[in-house]
Amino acid sequence: MHLLLTLLLLLRESRAGKGPSGVGLWEWENDAKFSSGLVSDSAQILGMDQIILFTNEASSPSTGSVLDALWHRDIQVSLIQTVQPHGSASEVTSPSTFDRSIGLLESVFNVTTEAPRAATPTDSDQESERKHVRDMSEIPPLFNQVLAEGDGHVGVLLLGSASWVTQMAVQINKDMLLGPGNILLLHPTSGSVAGHSLNPHLRLAAKVVVLEWSRWNIKGCEGIVKQAELAAGGRYMLRSVGCWDKSGRGLSLRKPLLPAVTDLEGAEVKVVIVKDFIEAIRVGPNRSYLVGFLGHVINTLASSANFRYAIMEGSGFGNVGANGSYDGVVGHIERKEGDLGLASLSITHHRLLAIDYTTWTLFDPMIFLTRAPSIINDPLILFKLYTWQSWVIITAFLIASALWLWMFWFPTNRDTPPCPQFNCINNKRENMFASFATILAIVLRTAVYQGSPQSPTSSPGRVVYVCIWAVVIILFAVYSGNLTAFLSKPRVTKPPATIGELVLRDWTIALDKAYGAHDIVKATKTEDYQILYRRAKERGAIRENQGAQGESRTDVEQLESRDIAIVMGATGAYYNMNKNKANDRRCRLTYGTEAIAKKFSALALPKMSLLKPIFDRKIMWMRQMGVVGKLYDNSFGVKCFREDLNSGKLKPLALGQLVGVLYVWLGGMTVASLVFVFEVYMAKR
Repeated sequence: MHLLLTLLLLLRESRAGKGPSGVGLWEWENDAKFSSGLVSDSAQILGMDQIILFTNEASSPSTGSVLDALWHRDIQVSLIQTVQPHGSASEVTSPSTFDRSIGLLESVFNVTTEAPRAATPTDSDQESERKHVRDMSEIPPLFNQVLAEGDGHVGVLLLGSASWVTQMAVQINKDMLLGPGNILLLHPTSGSVAGHSLNPHLRLAAKVVVLEWSRWNIKGCEGIVKQAELAAGGRYMLRSVGCWDKSGRGLSLRKPLLPAVTDLEGAEVKVVIVKDFIEAIRVGPNRSYLVGFLGHVINTLASSANFRYAIMEGSGFGNVGANGSYDGVVGHIERKEGDLGLASLSITHHRLLAIDYTTWTLFDPMIFLTRAPSIINDPLILFKLYTWQSWVIITAFLIASALWLWMFWFPTNRDTPPCPQFNCINNKRENMFASFATILAIVLRTAVYQGSPQSPTSSPGRVVYVCIWAVVIILFAVYSGNLTAFLSKPRVTKPPATIGELVLRDWTIALDKAYGAHDIVKATKTEDYQILYRRAKERGAIRENQGAQGESRTDVEQLESRDIAIVMGATGAYYNMNKNKANDRRCRLTYGTEAIAKKFSALALPKMSLLKPIFDRKIMWMRQMGVVGKLYDNSFGVKCFREDLNSGKLKPLALGQLVGVLYVWLGGMTVASLVFVFEVYMAKR
């Protein structure tokens, strides 16, 4: 029986033009039907509505039959074809779109061309227009253009000899042309796709389906469907999942075709962190383990999706250079040197041109960091209840009152110098000066003691005296009452809390080009933002891309001594507040109540990364279950003590608040000593 089966198989292979190796062209009359049925059934099961057909056998019956079958399944097809004239290098023709209405292949690319040649791509004599591209290096741009015009769920069908199909599949995966919504269909028209040639070149989470002819045709299974599946260690295996029977049963599957990948089977993922930054800190043997907020996030992701990570370091978050490319973490991801940028990146338009983002991880508004409010310890605070203008008016009032009182003290002749109960001096000019000084002294005694043993003898003088006394009593009472309240409640510095206050109080904001805040402030056209940006630029407060490196770290002494506010994400602000707390655990820094920008942060992925759906699902679950919030609070919650300086509780006067009185006493003693020395000197003369 076994011998008979072998003879029958050899006879069938010889009729198909094959030798014992089983490699050759299918030449029986219905091979085109086989290809069209297998491909169209697979495309329908995979839910494709658009396919890029890439072939080196555009004129073969199989290609025409496949195009016709896809057309009847209402699937849009873009055709890219290679031709290899005898003795010359391969050429690639431009993609063309299969027009369902008139059955033509119409070119959609404007590239360097040769004269168009007629062809018959289908068995219904449909015409096509082919434009030749000079070399194979133009394949990636062609693919990218078609993929960009699709809705993100575009399949790529490679149709040709097994060696050519395998070679092109490897190149496509190497150049990372396909995204998470794309499927790579391989349909060799001769030979078979060798797993050991294809598998090592597949990118992580790639979606690859191989449609092959079955050599043995056992139980009517003429077509085998294989798919790339992750095995232990993160390696791919080509495994059979179903077969196709042209007798009418069509495609039957033993398991779902290309199920969503949730387990990476221990594969290695390259993560890029910001060197020496607090979000992800390297620890452990060979510094191969990460802690910190994002360190715990990646550990949770690795445990959930079953992968291990290797660590790369970037110099900063990423700033665009003169050549238009990025450095730092964004640059490594842009160049596809890493699989995941492990940094809380602001989602900006310019970065989105270079990288993709995961779903957002946290709400991380841009805020400004300033010195914290503090109690004012001013030795001259006793005199600051009144402004200097008020003190000038009070002094002028006392002098003017003494002058008026001197004028109206006696109702006697003006030639008689007023000397109330004092010794008069013979010299008239000295008499007048001495009497005015005496009356000024009485006014001052009145101000201090609210009374005096001497009083004017004239009625006008008594009126002036009473008015002076009334004003002094009112001033003294007001000063005494307000002084008690003024000194009992602490006087506190108040840094700006809003953008408007920053502008009005002439504060400067500091910006670092490594952070998204620089681009946000610069691009915002409102007046306040433009004023703050110009002010920062003029005062040298815009730093070049330093990122997390030493020179750009927060200078607390500068914040405490200058009217400057540093703009950064809430994560960095909370960290700096905790790091720079005072010895008694009080916060030396605070942040404004109004955000510069409200934004979400996310992790970075290369363009068209196949890992994006996996990480998006995991991060969304972690966020919704509160895992991300818990990890964030453990790492960046404000742990310094923010003192309540607005409490209504009265406090006793401190010694420093009374030092100003001592200064007045010392000043008076100094003046008295100088007068004494002057009088002794004059007496000796």
